Amino acid sequence: MAAEGQGTIHVELHGPTVEGLATPILDKALQGAIHEVADYARFQVMITEEATFINPTGYYTSKTTLTPLSPTSYSLNDGGVIYGPWLEGVGSRNSPVTRFPGYHIYRKTKNSIAQKQKAIVQAWLERTVHEL
Repeated sequence: MAAEGQGTIHVELHGPTVEGLATPILDKALQGAIHEVADYARFQVMITEEATFINPTGYYTSKTTLTPLSPTSYSLNDGGVIYGPWLEGVGSRNSPVTRFPGYHIYRKTKNSIAQKQKAIVQAWLERTVHEL
């Protein structure tokens, strides 16, 4: 929506996409690309945990869950592990209460994925365009 005094842009689409002929293909591509980014984020969290944790037990990493919320939305979390906020550095018992500031793995992964998502999607499209 344009504010008063600003220019307005009108976008009109024509062709098979709008007419419903390409929609299933585009839907599949969009869903696949979003899943690829989400799965890469899950992989990044797990690799970072493995490289960062001093005494990993495997329990916390095993609870890392990628859950589809809709065809175009995913949730990546630690499955509600009770000490997850402390490990992330957002718990009430982190610094200054203790000297441990947290690992900030999810925050760092979110920032990393924001920078890499275009390359992730491009690589996925190059691998799968012939299947669409």
